[in-house]
Amino acid sequence: MTSTPIGSPQRVKVHRGPRVAFSYLRFFRDPVGAIVEAYRRYGPLSAFGDVVPGRRGRLRVLALGPEFNRQVFGNPQLFRSTRLTVPGPSNSAHVRLSRGLTALNGDYHRIERKLAAPLFAKSASQAFQEEITRRIDTSLASWAVGSSVDLLEEAQRLVLDVTGAFLFGRTRLPAAVDLGFLLHGWMHRTWSPGVLLFPCDAPGTPYRSMLRLAEAIEARINAELTEHLDAIRDGGGALASWAEARARTPGVPLQWTVGQMATLFLASFETTTPSLAWTLFLLAQHPPVARALLDELDAALQGSPLDGAWERLPYLDAVIRESLRILPPVPYTLRRAAGDSDLGGVKLAKGDLVLVSHYLTHHLPELYPAPEEFRPERWFDANPDSFEYLPFSAGPRTCIGYFFAMSVLKTAVAAIIQRFRPRVVEGARIDRVVEVSMRPRHGLPMTLHGTGAELKAASVRGNIHEMVALRPW
Repeated sequence: MTSTPIGSPQRVKVHRGPRVAFSYLRFFRDPVGAIVEAYRRYGPLSAFGDVVPGRRGRLRVLALGPEFNRQVFGNPQLFRSTRLTVPGPSNSAHVRLSRGLTALNGDYHRIERKLAAPLFAKSASQAFQEEITRRIDTSLASWAVGSSVDLLEEAQRLVLDVTGAFLFGRTRLPAAVDLGFLLHGWMHRTWSPGVLLFPCDAPGTPYRSMLRLAEAIEARINAELTEHLDAIRDGGGALASWAEARARTPGVPLQWTVGQMATLFLASFETTTPSLAWTLFLLAQHPPVARALLDELDAALQGSPLDGAWERLPYLDAVIRESLRILPPVPYTLRRAAGDSDLGGVKLAKGDLVLVSHYLTHHLPELYPAPEEFRPERWFDANPDSFEYLPFSAGPRTCIGYFFAMSVLKTAVAAIIQRFRPRVVEGARIDRVVEVSMRPRHGLPMTLHGTGAELKAASVRGNIHEMVALRPW
């Protein structure tokens, strides 16, 4: 990617008229490709208005690079979070499920974040490490050498099993996993073309189907919060103490509990799943990296189980960091202007949308030389700030699930690479799709070879080549 320096603020042309519709369509079909193209054509700042000539409309501004990350993420009072789902009837389960932590602002966000933060604190992840290892071992017991699998689906099952046990406890694990699949289906339906292009509550429409699924999910969550709360507590689930703390906290709307619970569960696995799948893909396509990782694991562990002492495994940490850099699970974030302001020369009005891109930032060559190359060793010297490396966002709204997600990723990657040699199916098409997160559009077809098999990259097709420099080894 050719970089463009961010200069002093200047007047930025706002693109309007019918041609803007093609830009919006390109973004709808492939947000990452549209962001990269806009950066190459217009530089770090570009703005798009109404498709009707002469009418301002709501601006959509692309503010790309670390300096804009700093301005937008560092000022949550001005650049406020917005819901990721399509609108729904005001008194609907869909809207209540959408009122999660990531969509709140101001005092409500501060209170809810304070209540949820202890669930995912570093100490909580460390205390749960033994169970993380146990749950992953249980999941991998069903994997068979020689089998062909969709590793994205397998990663989802594995991550759901771990997060379900963590949040709901072992006794409620089957119900938790089932709820996780329902939440996954609901969230992805909100991004489907039928829902986005025809948001009408009419019989037979995808939109009505999405609304009905939200109602079923809300009923399941309410049951967990009432009928099964004691079972969650007895099984060691973190959500029981969280729900009780919310009930005792003044100023917290109890009717929002459903949305918070849905968001906490979704956030625990929706980004970790593709992160695990992408990391295993990158290792499979880079045999020298996989060999170096195996050498570190053999030397440090010597057959003992993972215990969360990650300082013994610096290369594993570098592999995860590099995977999250080159293929971040969240490639961009949207914020809504809370009032009139100026962003790099663009005059914003209340309600205008601003997009900042984790993916674009992570692929700037002035920050990361040869950014499309998968080089874990760069992390032995690299020291970017939080606005230059932001797989878990940045600023006051940084993801509270960082420690838990990293523990799950490190444990799962180490356990899988020690037991199997996953190999991508030759000729597979690997394309990106961005819905809740960035993941392989067609899944990730792999064959699970035994530990004695040769580490060998496959020839693959698709726009993965735009993001990662792949070569035969």
